[in-house]
This record gives sequence, C-alpha cells and structure tokens, in this order.
Amino acid sequence: MKRSGILEVILLGLTLCAVISLSIAHSLMVTWIALEWLAFLCALSFVLPKASLITNFLSRTVSQALWPESRYWLWVLAIAFNLIAIAETLRLKPL
Repeated sequence: MKRSGILEVILLGLTLCAVISLSIAHSLMVTWIALEWLAFLCALSFVLPKASLITNFLSRTVSQALWPESRYWLWVLAIAFNLIAIAETLRLKPL
C-alpha cells in the first residue's frame, strides 16, 4: 500500500471513530477527543483540501451545501465544534 493509501485509511478510520464515539460517548475525554478531531479535520480541509479524499470531500461538500458558497464555512464548523466541546465540558462532570 502506498503512503497516500495509508493516510487515507488512517484519516477515514479516525473520522469514523470520532463520529461513532460522539453518538455513544458518556465521558468527557471521549467527547473532547472526537470534537477536537473533527475541528482539526475541518481546519485541515481548509488549508489542504487536496491532501486526501476525506479533506477534498469535506471541502467540496461544505462549500457547496452552505450558502453563500464559500470554503470559510470550514472555519466556522471548526469553531462550532470547539464551542460544543466547551458546552459539553460545562454539562458533563469529569470522572
């Protein structure tokens, strides 16, 4: 497997784990890690949209799905994920 193929598998695996863990997360640490990964992925998609299939897909989907069409929505999503992480921190009690 080429280096780019390994990167694709790693990014896809981490993204799927983050999304799945958000739906079943009951601890603050898992919630934080998942939301920060998604925020990082949004920032990476803005800076390097052609780095992988995931970043290219996220960049194209977000810029075309939200109005007005702009890649700057990726920054808004990254900030929103961080704000959600802060809200979850205030809501959940650390173990």
